[in-house]
Amino acid sequence: TVYHALQAARMLSRSGVHATVLDLCTIKPLDTGTVLDAVKRTGCVLTVEEHSIYGGLGSMIAELTAQEYPVRMKILGIPDENAINAKPLEIFRHYGLTPENIVKEAGKLLREKKEFRM
Repeated sequence: TVYHALQAARMLSRSGVHATVLDLCTIKPLDTGTVLDAVKRTGCVLTVEEHSIYGGLGSMIAELTAQEYPVRMKILGIPDENAINAKPLEIFRHYGLTPENIVKEAGKLLREKKEFRM
């Protein structure tokens, strides 16, 4: 998914949006310093993972930001259902883990961010 996130970041940069992509290879221990630095610079978070949207990277980031630096957030991943059995790219398309959908979700998140105030 990092590859797809990097592609999405390139697409966003063509529109003047400069995204930060973090490759977090572990969630335990979570690199809280790097995550919080990025969150403070960007003001929102979009996680993309080839995993359930519950109990994974997105959940860990949500818990961290809720306690340390609340921001608008979206978790892209596998919903709470039996995952489809297909080739990796087909799975990514089915669950919206494509660069195009990441760009779409980032745009929605950025629009929502303007309305989000703590």
